[in-house]
Amino acid sequence: MAKLILKRFQCVEDTGEVGGESPYFITWVGNLNDPSASTLVLTAKAYWNNNVDKGPGAWPVDHVVCATLPPSPAKTLALAVMVEKDEGRDILSAELGTMKTNLRNVLQTWVSSGILDSSNANFVNTLKNTFESLVKTRLQSSVGADDDLMEEDNWRAARRIALTGQNEELAIVTFKGGTGQYNVRYGQAA
Repeated sequence: MAKLILKRFQCVEDTGEVGGESPYFITWVGNLNDPSASTLVLTAKAYWNNNVDKGPGAWPVDHVVCATLPPSPAKTLALAVMVEKDEGRDILSAELGTMKTNLRNVLQTWVSSGILDSSNANFVNTLKNTFESLVKTRLQSSVGADDDLMEEDNWRAARRIALTGQNEELAIVTFKGGTGQYNVRYGQAA
C-alpha cells in the first residue's frame, strides 16, 4: 500500500506579515471504499515559526499524512488547506477529531447514495466546501483567533491533491491568499 507524504513547500510570495511566516497544513484523505478509514492530519514544524520567507528554495517536510492510501485513485479524494499562523495556532491537533468525523459523515452520505468514484464534480465540491467551512468555523470561533486561511478570489482554500504523478511526486498544489503564494509538493511512497 502506498503512503501520501507532504514532501516540501516553497514560499513563492509572502503574505505581507511582519517578519517571517508560520504556515501549517491540514490534509484530509477520504476513502470511498471505507469512509471510516479516512484521515485528517495537521502538519506544522516548530522551526517554521516566523522563519519562512520568500525564496527559490523549498522547505523540507517529509511528513506522512496518510499511511495507507486506497489502491485506486478513483476511490480516493485528497484535499488540503494551508493556514498562516500569527500568534498561537488557532487549530490544534485535538480539534481535528471533530473535523474528521464531520468529513467522514458527509463522505458516507455520498457513498451511500451511490457515488462510485471521485470523478463526480458535485461530490468533490461538496467535500471542498465542507472542509473549508469546518476550518473557517474553527478559525473564527477560537479565542483570540488571528490565523489566516490561504484563500483568494478564484482560488479555493481547499485544494485537491491529484493522486497521479511521475516518479512518486504529485502535481504541485498551489495556495494563494492575500498577497501570498505557496507551492506545495505531495508524493507517494511504498
